[in-house]
Amino acid sequence: MDDGWDVTVGMFNDKARYVRFKKRTASKWTDADSRAVLMQIGPYRNWQVSGEYVDYTEKEGDKVIATATGWLTSERKRAFIYVPDVPGEVGVMPDRTAVDQKP
Repeated sequence: MDDGWDVTVGMFNDKARYVRFKKRTASKWTDADSRAVLMQIGPYRNWQVSGEYVDYTEKEGDKVIATATGWLTSERKRAFIYVPDVPGEVGVMPDRTAVDQKP
């Protein structure tokens, strides 16, 4: 099948720390694609979208319980979302240029 998405999940110390979504079809990336990808992580209402960059914040009351960040690269039909900081773990800081390279 050529439809759908290639999904890569990156683990660090047995914890999922990043995910890459790559659209497998030749069709143009749309807002619906962006929403579908982001909702795989959490409710769309918890996302802030600023151009190609996205930030996720989930709260219980006033307490932040989860965060993620990343970017959507529509010309390459990709999205990359990662958890930069987990208490007691090494921080993750991906290089966008390296992540966005072809193929």
